[in-house]
Amino acid sequence: MVVGNDTGYSLNVQSATQGANDVAQAWAKSQAAPNDYAIFQDHDPWGATIVKTAITNAGHSYTVFPFSSLGGFTFSNYRVIVLNFDDTNVANFNTDYAAVIPALEAYVQAGGVVWLQGGIQNGSGTTYSLPFGGTGTFDLQNNDYITQPTDPLMTGLSNPVTGNYASHAHFTGYPAGARVLVTTGTVPGGATVLYTLQAGNCPPTATPTATLTATFTVTPTFTPTRTST
Repeated sequence: MVVGNDTGYSLNVQSATQGANDVAQAWAKSQAAPNDYAIFQDHDPWGATIVKTAITNAGHSYTVFPFSSLGGFTFSNYRVIVLNFDDTNVANFNTDYAAVIPALEAYVQAGGVVWLQGGIQNGSGTTYSLPFGGTGTFDLQNNDYITQPTDPLMTGLSNPVTGNYASHAHFTGYPAGARVLVTTGTVPGGATVLYTLQAGNCPPTATPTATLTATFTVTPTFTPTRTST
């Protein structure tokens, strides 16, 4: 799940709803692990705790780590990895993060969930790389259009999503199999702001097995009767 919306900005009316949706869907897609959520960040975005509060409100737990802990981290010990880049300059996370992109990809391919909260600031660079390919780019938008309003991630959100700002980044170059849920602007056709990508192990789909059923037909046997003459 890659999100450019400013979910961490508490003054946006829909932030709490969006945070709750993100937590619920990340949990629903995750698999059992010793711990719940690992959050990597260097500060609470805009001084708010939207993501943390949504996790605890859902009855789950989290542990916060600095970006410097990404190297050598055992991601599989957690059901969900949250890369909280909201309100953060690229230089603050990019060196540590870029070095572990292959490890994050392996974690996802093994069934883990990565939630990249990517509403960056532009104080030291305007782009960063994405797992499985693509680029996040700094982009301030007041309105974002929901392309898939029935998706559970969009539950309870008005269309368009509004704010000051509604999003701080858009994404390009991601895999063709991604599901785009939100784009910039108030009408279809804008740059991608939120997408999901299923790259891990899925439960196997049962293959129907044909079963042959034998049907037996009983044929009567006639016994001749002797008649005296």
